[in-house]
Amino acid sequence: MDLGVNWIHTAAAYGLGYSEEIVGKAIRGMSVRPIIATKCGLCWDKDRQVHGCVKRDSIRAEAEASLRRLGIETIDLYQVYWPQPEEDLEEGWAAV
Repeated sequence: MDLGVNWIHTAAAYGLGYSEEIVGKAIRGMSVRPIIATKCGLCWDKDRQVHGCVKRDSIRAEAEASLRRLGIETIDLYQVYWPQPEEDLEEGWAAV
């Protein structure tokens, strides 16, 4: 931030949530918060296997989990990461 960076791009799938946790720690307490961009659409199961999911309920749950990990109230830019399966894409965009 001191050198002019004003945004951070991350995704829930990076490190299965760990990247967002690290970003959240880094921005906590900043007087001027950078623009935060993150992604949805890739989920993981209890075995840490990643799969695409753009169902409405998944998008909502992913956004809420990202907000918690990042420690923020709003996501400035929310992107769909690999929008698969294609037949669920319209439902996913409606949720976004």
